[in-house]
Amino acid sequence: MTFLRSESETYFGREVWTFTYYLLDASLPASSGSYTVSATVTGSTVPYDGCIEVCGFTGVAQSAPPTSASGNNSNPAYDTVAYTTNHTVVSNSGLLLDAGGGEDNGATAQTPGSGQTERRDQNYNSSLLAMSTKPYTSSGANSMAQTPNGQYWSFQHIVIELADSEGASIVGSDGWLANSNTISQSYTCHSGEKRMLLVGAGGELLGGGNVNSVTYNGVALTKVGNTEYDEGANNASWWYLLDANFPSSPGSYTLQVTFSGSYAPGFMTVAECAGVKQSAPEAYNGSSATSSNTINTTITTLTDGAVIFGFLTTGDTGSFTPQSGQTELEDLSGGAGGASAAMGYEIISTAGATNMQWQASSTRNRLVQMVIAVAPFEESLVNVCMIGCNF
Repeated sequence: MTFLRSESETYFGREVWTFTYYLLDASLPASSGSYTVSATVTGSTVPYDGCIEVCGFTGVAQSAPPTSASGNNSNPAYDTVAYTTNHTVVSNSGLLLDAGGGEDNGATAQTPGSGQTERRDQNYNSSLLAMSTKPYTSSGANSMAQTPNGQYWSFQHIVIELADSEGASIVGSDGWLANSNTISQSYTCHSGEKRMLLVGAGGELLGGGNVNSVTYNGVALTKVGNTEYDEGANNASWWYLLDANFPSSPGSYTLQVTFSGSYAPGFMTVAECAGVKQSAPEAYNGSSATSSNTINTTITTLTDGAVIFGFLTTGDTGSFTPQSGQTELEDLSGGAGGASAAMGYEIISTAGATNMQWQASSTRNRLVQMVIAVAPFEESLVNVCMIGCNF
């Protein structure tokens, strides 16, 4: 675990220490379960007693906590006064974690301040530790407080800022068309954490067929699903590649789609995400329309903050306009047979039923769309560890 902050005080010849450590998601055990947390105190003096407390969190940024603060509070009167630590947060939203502990003189528990939720509270011999959290929704001045339920000699207070995860983001996109059963182009992948490569492929078929395979840097992508009209006269499909299968370093690599039949034309679009859950898209759905300038596909997301992606193809040339709230990434038109395609996305803040809708620049003979939903990665900062020792 990584050391974060400590606070100490010498009182009546006794040293009272409080330490905090943290462990990021990437260093956690591969599977959930029960594991041992241990602390070793080095030096010539053996602690009189001590406690360890651990709290785990999800939805927080995967970096060192951006700020922390600490203070101590001697109590010559041995009374039950509250101790407060003021702190200025720098991120716009997240949790403040209050780790307070020290040496009691009869106190056995602590009561958190207003707006705080107690997470841990324990007493062992003369050591007293407690953890509480409080959400914040803006940067600036803040504070955390604890009140022991009895007399104490000295307490240390450490306040840690746990910033929210930034959620899913789109870091790159591109698109191509070709009158061929293979489209092969270079795409430059980016650096980032928890990435996913999404490829929307399909088009207008000549004599039937489908998307046979998609590869990036020679590694096969996994098919999510496809939708088609009139036995594949037009079709649309989505494929994905998880971060673990990306090239070892950012750069330009070959992206290739192979069709099982001839396309006039075929389309290949790509969207690269970061900060997304490392599993298959959580939902998908397809729809089609004929003799229309509009296509609307419904989908139900399962996770707050999920991103929906829509890829559509039509049997005529022209452009597209996404509905309000959606962002168009690619808009392609042309080819020997005269066809068009588009790809875009929208971040859905609250899980539930939603839709992806496009307005074509003119009436199209056939329209097909495949929509998928990708969950954001719920990052974890597990094992924020607090250790209190009395010497």
